[in-house]
Amino acid sequence: MPNCGQKGDLTLNERMKMLTAHRESLNEQIKVLQEHMAKLDDKIDFYHHEIERTSPK
Repeated sequence: MPNCGQKGDLTLNERMKMLTAHRESLNEQIKVLQEHMAKLDDKIDFYHHEIERTSPK
């Protein structure tokens, strides 16, 4: 990796903290979305089974 110079070197820790915090935020958002997806899948399964159960045979 090219040398960023002294000024760039001074901000490496801050940039790393910012990127790490962003990753944590994304992971939390992904977790929430996965929970929503699981609930949606449950509802879809319920409706699918209800349609099958109540459809004329």
